[in-house]
Amino acid sequence: MEPMPDKSDWIAPECVLKEVVLPPRYKKMPSRPRKKRKKNPDEKLSTKTNCCGRCGQEVSEQQLLKAP
Repeated sequence: MEPMPDKSDWIAPECVLKEVVLPPRYKKMPSRPRKKRKKNPDEKLSTKTNCCGRCGQEVSEQQLLKAP
């Protein structure tokens, strides 16, 4: 094998030199749906508080109040 000659030494038709070659178009491959939708920055954050099912008092997410 011989190395390629310099680009100025190439012999190519004029129509080929004028043609612009673009990369192939990107196509998104199929995938699983997202778990949650993307929220807009101006959308309000959730202000819902967790309440105990027995007494109705506000509690943290993992906390369970004892029966009154």
